[in-house]
Amino acid sequence: EHYELELMQKAGLSAEQIIALSTRNGAELLGIADSKGTLEVGKEADLLLVKGDVSQNIRATRDIVSVWDDGKQVSDGPLRDAALKDKWRP
Repeated sequence: EHYELELMQKAGLSAEQIIALSTRNGAELLGIADSKGTLEVGKEADLLLVKGDVSQNIRATRDIVSVWDDGKQVSDGPLRDAALKDKWRP
């Protein structure tokens, strides 16, 4: 998915267009735009927090800090979670 975002940027889309295509438009296509796809009051808060500014560098989407599902944090990010699992592996 990250590579696809980078290809869209290389094709000339702005970061704002890329994020909209990946979120709002995706939710509309799936028929769930009434509850997901944009940050609005009354919608489910499913989001990825990243380190960096995706409007300046779309590759910042690769550095996930935390994952949120329906307003609740479910992960500290895939790399941190993987490191913790490795740490506790017998």
